[in-house]
Amino acid sequence: MSHEFSFDSMNIPKPDKIANGGEDAFFASKSLLIVADGVGGWAEQGVDSGLYSRSLVRNLKDLYEQNTRLLKQNPK
Repeated sequence: MSHEFSFDSMNIPKPDKIANGGEDAFFASKSLLIVADGVGGWAEQGVDSGLYSRSLVRNLKDLYEQNTRLLKQNPK
């Protein structure tokens, strides 16, 4: 059984956050969807939540690609 989906995506950061690429991050393919919502309130503490969300998405994507068969069988 194949589990695939079709998708389209767009990320439009707020004008004052364009220079940093925004706070949110995502990755989508036919078999994997990752969405990380960066928490803007952390900016008041000097934390770049966009950096965190992009790193989280990149690490999850890498983990999936290294273990695709296993994770398709048991995504938990």
